[in-house]
Amino acid sequence: METLSLPLDPAEELHEECGIFGIVKAPSNLADAAQDSREPVYDTYNALYTLQHRGQDSCGIAACIDGSIRLHKDQGLVPEVFSQKELDRLVGASAAIGHVRHANNTADVNPLNAQPIVVHRTIGSMALCYNGKLVNSMQLRIEMESRGGHLPDHQ
Repeated sequence: METLSLPLDPAEELHEECGIFGIVKAPSNLADAAQDSREPVYDTYNALYTLQHRGQDSCGIAACIDGSIRLHKDQGLVPEVFSQKELDRLVGASAAIGHVRHANNTADVNPLNAQPIVVHRTIGSMALCYNGKLVNSMQLRIEMESRGGHLPDHQ
């Protein structure tokens, strides 16, 4: 039996970068008692710890608590960034999203690149994470601002 071998361009090889996890707590009337007592922030922390191999540059968690978003993010490994005090500040969430970041090069190692990103507007707030790099970010910013949108320079 012949083995098929495909030449791979190093630029096209699979590269694992970043890790993202999100969870929404089921409403009390839909969940059993065991699930209802779980805290999304601890599930998110444990998932990020498990995904730590995907990124060691920075990490963060955004949690929706009583309709507002609380955020903690910083450079470092998951157990270094999240003390028990920081996790306790995020308890009581109805949803949480987290991210571990892999820096593509040393120029990308910057605390401003830590995620999640939280945007507050008059119509509401949103937390998001993404995996990858926006190669046309300047073009997108110009287009969005020309339509009346606004992106913060730093968070």
